Amino acid sequence: MGKTELYAGFFAGEGAILSAAPYEIIVPLYALMISLSIALVSSNAAAKLFAEEQLIFFREFNSGHSVSAFFAGKNILSVYKVSLLALHFAAFLQYFCQPYSPFQNTYAIIFVWYYGVHGIGMLISMLTKKEDAGMISILIALVFAIFTGFGPNLVGPQAGVISLSYSRWLAEAVYTTEVYPYNEVYRVDTSAGIWGYELNRFGYDIGIHAYI
Repeated sequence: MGKTELYAGFFAGEGAILSAAPYEIIVPLYALMISLSIALVSSNAAAKLFAEEQLIFFREFNSGHSVSAFFAGKNILSVYKVSLLALHFAAFLQYFCQPYSPFQNTYAIIFVWYYGVHGIGMLISMLTKKEDAGMISILIALVFAIFTGFGPNLVGPQAGVISLSYSRWLAEAVYTTEVYPYNEVYRVDTSAGIWGYELNRFGYDIGIHAYI
């Protein structure tokens, strides 16, 4: 297909008996690496957004002003920053890794991934001391980042707990976009079942992340 083949499953139809050994691990691993990378580079910066303004936050709270409005305002102001960070990350990812996903899908996934980590960092910065916020937010973001379904996967009783992580839904979106070109070549639904993913619901995965 003109690119490095990172996925090989069982041939579809009657050609299954001629299939070589399947090579199905790279796409879920690719999603895990994205998740860990974003958690490491974004959570500490997000924690600083509120950690440096805790005095202002508590002053507003003690004065009887709406802290929810303050929080919402800071979130809105951070959208442009998250957008640029996600654009930078997605552009380099698309250029060097050359995924099969079109750039607009890659950017959508990276943007909401960044925003999820950003939310964790801001929440931690409101609940912990300024000097501790960065490290704690990195640790918690890494815990959420691990739950992509790569290991432990989504087959078994642990699926419910893993599904509470935004990374699980975005990893499924990555898997859907990366194996899409192989739909008529391999049994991609069988491969997805190994990890517990469901295919062809990209918009649903993005929406569930936004809900979480």
